[in-house]
Amino acid sequence: QSCALTALTAILSALRLQMNGEGLYKYKKGDIYSGLFLDGLKHGQGTYEYGEDQSRLTGTWEKGNFLAGNWDFEGAGSYSGEFKGGKPSGKGKFTFINGVSQEGEYAAPVAADEEEEAPEGEPTWKGNSVYTSVS
Repeated sequence: QSCALTALTAILSALRLQMNGEGLYKYKKGDIYSGLFLDGLKHGQGTYEYGEDQSRLTGTWEKGNFLAGNWDFEGAGSYSGEFKGGKPSGKGKFTFINGVSQEGEYAAPVAADEEEEAPEGEPTWKGNSVYTSVS
């Protein structure tokens, strides 16, 4: 890279770290975030749209992390609930475009008895009965 390009990249990186208030940021890979920023991080209400599959996270952000809201899947439905580490966590609800919905909870793996450590792994979805809306 040329010195000028390296300097420009450093300046743009520094400017991004200074973003505060409402704005829009377009990522190289085609993703777009529009909403509130604090110290260059997504913070407050905002929407992140993935360029590759057009899915969207809309809701509350804190220090760059999505905490709660809706994850909309283009042409399929949505998930509404809490998030942790960029993934659904805790209570939530799936709603599909055909009217079927299911409430439940993403639960972390649990130890078989009190003296064992909980096994590592991804939380799993424990869903309640499935409901269909009637029009």
